[in-house]
Amino acid sequence: WTLTHSYFVVIDGFRVDSGLELPVDDLQKYPAIIEKTGNTRKAAITKKQILDRSKGDPFSKFIIVVQLLWFITQYIGQWASHLQRSQLETMTLAYAALCIFLYVLWWHKPVNIQFPIHVTEEFP
Repeated sequence: WTLTHSYFVVIDGFRVDSGLELPVDDLQKYPAIIEKTGNTRKAAITKKQILDRSKGDPFSKFIIVVQLLWFITQYIGQWASHLQRSQLETMTLAYAALCIFLYVLWWHKPVNIQFPIHVTEEFP
């Protein structure tokens, strides 16, 4: 079970066929999510299968981070050269730094999942 699996559950990537909301506290009742083999439990769906449904790949995320870093570098260059900086540029710098922080935290989060994985509850 990876961080990607957890993000996928939170964004409603798994849907119960009955139309009810998936109870996050007891995922073991759903064999399409958690496989039970003896005393061991493992994720039935791999991280690659989840990321295959995602519309954001590492390349596109990398390009965005490079653009943000380029803006930050330009701002630091203006500051080091004692050039004027506007309030808009200063606020954009704050947003750029925040966006880089979020991209680092959400690097493995699936993006824009269009079709959830439908699961059924296992009855004892």
